[in-house]
Amino acid sequence: MVKENFAQGYYEGEKIQNIKNGYGIFHYYEGGKYCGNWLNNKMHGTGTLYYPSGKIAYEGQWDSDELHGIGILYN
Repeated sequence: MVKENFAQGYYEGEKIQNIKNGYGIFHYYEGGKYCGNWLNNKMHGTGTLYYPSGKIAYEGQWDSDELHGIGILYN
């Protein structure tokens, strides 16, 4: 488990060869976060995106940082 800072927020999770791979959480500085799987530094597999309020924005499948497959988008 590593913690790394970025311009938009910080990441806590698994990395392989300095690349986000496996399970991790990205905390955006404005308050939202993504909890889920990563592949090659991108949100990939299953995960949940949260609004800054803490409410769920989307939960489901991802492919290369994009909503993809089965999921629920909350509005």
